[in-house]
Amino acid sequence: MLKDKFLFTTIGEGAFEWTAIADLTLPSTLTTIGWEAFSLCNNLTEVIIPNSVTELGEAAFSDCENLADVTLSESLTALNRYLFCSCKKLTAIKVPLLRHCNGHQDTDGQDCREHCRIRPWWTSHQRQPVAPWR
Repeated sequence: MLKDKFLFTTIGEGAFEWTAIADLTLPSTLTTIGWEAFSLCNNLTEVIIPNSVTELGEAAFSDCENLADVTLSESLTALNRYLFCSCKKLTAIKVPLLRHCNGHQDTDGQDCREHCRIRPWWTSHQRQPVAPWR
């Protein structure tokens, strides 16, 4: 478990990839989670990204077979590709208002979630949302 007593701001690329980490409490000092930082962590079931996090690297939580619930930071400035690719049990993603994602940027200051669909792996080929935004 990563607790607030560790004062770090970044989790680097692949830092916990392929580990058996199951309980994840990220510190409030964290601002960046690198590319594939928690990829293939099959014991993870829930992830809450603290509001201090502004950047999630590509595939940061990809292939986490048992990941079922995700709450994203309200401070995120973008959503990168493959964040939750092949997370087969993912049933809920709580998404904040976003201003930039997948190359689209709303210039009128409106929420761009309408342009950025996050889908479980089995619907990635479809062009429709699978659940209402929360």
